[in-house]
Amino acid sequence: MEIERKWILDKIPAEFMKCTPIPYLRYIIFTDDNVELRVQRKGDQYELERKEKATALSRKSIKVTISEGEFNTLKSTSNDYISRESLTSGNRAVKVYDGEYTGLIRYEVEFKTEKEAREYVAPEWAKIEITGTVLANDSKLITLSRDIFLQELNKII
Repeated sequence: MEIERKWILDKIPAEFMKCTPIPYLRYIIFTDDNVELRVQRKGDQYELERKEKATALSRKSIKVTISEGEFNTLKSTSNDYISRESLTSGNRAVKVYDGEYTGLIRYEVEFKTEKEAREYVAPEWAKIEITGTVLANDSKLITLSRDIFLQELNKII
């Protein structure tokens, strides 16, 4: 079970600047209101992942390591992709997007329980929570044109 909350940032916090960036190339190959199926290259690893909404804060997640050939075949079923870097420290990460979504910097925290998630107090630099919004989920984000993305981003910041 994946339990997380997300915030939008205007810059990368100093404590994450020392983290080694991991490049992601993510293709959404199926999505509806409750299920997301995606394939991604994460550094030099390839993964197929299925996520299913459980609650407002949690999703069931199944992740399988796949070959580069499987990745290339599966990504061909997607219309678009998301490119970003992840700076990770324990259960916290800063995701820095590029391409169509340049300007989006997202802070994410994973929790063991929903109670822990609800009680979490974000650092002062994480002022605007976006959990549950179109900017919080790559499967929703990928459906936005650059113009609509910028409109959504500007509504929040």
